[in-house]
Amino acid sequence: MTAALTPRWTYYLSSAATLLKETLSFAVTLGLLESTQERAWDDRTFTTAFAPDRLRATVLHLLTRQADVPQQAFRGVHDTLVEQGKLHTAVQEVLELMETSAYGRAFRWNDTKVNFWSQFAHDLGLVIRMPPERLVLSPSTALLLELLPDEGGPLRPLLEHWHREYCAVFTRLGEVHEGFARALLRLEVQGYLTLSYASDTVGTVLLCGRRVSHCTLHAPQEGRHVDPL
Repeated sequence: MTAALTPRWTYYLSSAATLLKETLSFAVTLGLLESTQERAWDDRTFTTAFAPDRLRATVLHLLTRQADVPQQAFRGVHDTLVEQGKLHTAVQEVLELMETSAYGRAFRWNDTKVNFWSQFAHDLGLVIRMPPERLVLSPSTALLLELLPDEGGPLRPLLEHWHREYCAVFTRLGEVHEGFARALLRLEVQGYLTLSYASDTVGTVLLCGRRVSHCTLHAPQEGRHVDPL
């Protein structure tokens, strides 16, 4: 679990023990882990009720459920960028946007916090991080496979569900964000699903200019796909 969730905190942490403690503490605060209450951290036992094969999606869902504003800001950064239709951005631009956003007073924003968020979001599969500062807002294949249901069906209700419960999908204009659109079309190329359009369907979406109403899921493919930039 730690390998999937732990950002490269070398931006501001050098102690492995401190890193582990901070990671576990964050996971407990998030609700991902439960901990016994021994005074010494070395004596504590950590457990989780969540399935490991949907870890990314679980973390995004738990972030959506947070009542504490600083915790909400983890999702809020991505929401803000998607709502504005940002596809390519950089740490400095994110910093400037967050300082004037609804989360501007959550805490004092700086390069360290945005770098932490960018690596955390990269580990979850929300963004592609290209050091030192460039970011592409496009979800990974691994994340989308965790979000997809067991069966296909109408696409718009599915995307609206993701938007409410996991992460922003639609821009403030009501359009599917270009990064999400590209990622869904990539899944089709990779053979994970087929996207189709039925003219009598009420709710449809445009994916990079292509009108789609339904998705049909296929059996997982052999091998590991590398997502293009």
